[in-house]
Amino acid sequence: MPHNRFAGENSQSMLVEGVYYGFIVALLWGGWLAMSFHGIAAGMSAWDIAFIRYSTSGLLLSPLLVIHKPAVRVGWQKRLVLSVLAGPLLLWFALGGYHYSPLVHGAFIQLVTLIVCSIILSVLILKEWFSWQWGLGVGILIAGLMLVVEPRSDTLAHQVNSDLMFATSGAMLAVFILLLRLWRISALTALILVSVYSALFYIPLYLFFKGPWALMMLDSTLLWQQVLVQGVLSGVVAIFAFSKAAQYLGTRRAAMFPALSPTIALGVGLPFNSQLPGLTQYLGVAISLLGFTVALLNTHKVKRQTVDTNPLSYKNNDT
Repeated sequence: MPHNRFAGENSQSMLVEGVYYGFIVALLWGGWLAMSFHGIAAGMSAWDIAFIRYSTSGLLLSPLLVIHKPAVRVGWQKRLVLSVLAGPLLLWFALGGYHYSPLVHGAFIQLVTLIVCSIILSVLILKEWFSWQWGLGVGILIAGLMLVVEPRSDTLAHQVNSDLMFATSGAMLAVFILLLRLWRISALTALILVSVYSALFYIPLYLFFKGPWALMMLDSTLLWQQVLVQGVLSGVVAIFAFSKAAQYLGTRRAAMFPALSPTIALGVGLPFNSQLPGLTQYLGVAISLLGFTVALLNTHKVKRQTVDTNPLSYKNNDT
């Protein structure tokens, strides 16, 4: 029987668990950004990466779909909405712009959009009002991110289409995380449904229109790197960890952790980029970490919620 806990009880333990999952998200998404940029620079497309991601994660998670039957507990409308928000279309928006934009630029736009949309949605839908301390921390964090990507460079003044793609991906992810909480669908249930249903729909389309030839021409080392990062670490572990962080910390706090990923992407992506970070970017990293700390450690209480430790539970009567 699942053990329920409230936000007012064992808050210290919940904070520790949430921070643990949050840092996993930051580490994995930073590596995902760097490796995705590397794959596109090597000649892959966003559709190629989506095929690798969902063919791998769908294969890994399909036994759980059969054993635990999460689809029985979630209506087909909700399955469709979640698969659209976190499926191949999300990757196309998140990665397609990297054909024309630098690594950290795309990360900045996606993450700022994610943070801002999470704030708006949590206030309007979940009634999670934020304190002045949290707002100050978010402002400092965004200012630091702007320094990390050096907003005075030409890369932020052009490529409007790429910018819109990045912003759309951040908004889609914010809505996805909100719906998991609003519909009370567990992280693992949502992950199984999105991965398997995306694979069933997307793999035949990809093979029909593109075939496997583009992937067969890739270097084998690059291909297996993408399988590990896209299909296993990002496609399974990171989404699950982000959803768990949102359960323990709330949507607003959980949305802070991906803001650390541009910093991680800078480090992971150094072997794939000829330009080293400058003094301004290091300063931006320091300011971002300060804002992150201020926002995360605020003591403002949010709306009380129930957290279920059973990862396969589903608490909403669906019709």
